[in-house]
Amino acid sequence: MDEFFQIEKHIGEVKAIIGLQFSYEQEAVDVDAMSYEDFGEQPEAPVPKAESEGESEAAPEEGADGDKPKEEWKKENFTWSKTDKKSMNLPQIFINCKGENTVHEVRTAEQYSTSQYEAISKSLDEFCQKVTTEKEYIYVQVVFQE
Repeated sequence: MDEFFQIEKHIGEVKAIIGLQFSYEQEAVDVDAMSYEDFGEQPEAPVPKAESEGESEAAPEEGADGDKPKEEWKKENFTWSKTDKKSMNLPQIFINCKGENTVHEVRTAEQYSTSQYEAISKSLDEFCQKVTTEKEYIYVQVVFQE
């Protein structure tokens, strides 16, 4: 996951990925198996009063343009899934990052050729053709038999 984000940060946006592998990798996260953190409402910490009566409470700071200050970031305002020790594979990361308009295809190597080397060559040729002609994000898995 970190490597994917580092590639996008330092090299550029990833538009397409091909996986030449020996086993199918699930492209969707099992939403039913996920659990979520529940933070609930946290009581706000009391604001300390001024030490002497002569001091008045300071007015809230205003931005450079006279805007109101930004709201404080609170973790309770977001939905957080528990992903500890639950890894995601590359198709799941790619499809989650790129959204619904991602094309995901699974092919067997035998669809290209009975020779593994020829299947690799033909699948890469087809993949390169799709990358240059399609406007959508593409993830292709080519699964070989061991």
